[in-house]
Amino acid sequence: MDTIYLLDSKNPQNFLYTLLGKGLQFIIVQQQSIKQVITSHLSGVMTCWYYLS
Repeated sequence: MDTIYLLDSKNPQNFLYTLLGKGLQFIIVQQQSIKQVITSHLSGVMTCWYYLS
């Protein structure tokens, strides 16, 4: 089972760089702005997006 990370950090970029080194595959994001930040740093990474309401 893949790990699901909850991203609601004030510094999603820094948090993302840490996860990328650990085989990041699934992310839960709470805000569109965080999604945009992650998308710009995830070229070539297989990612499934799950949105919380």
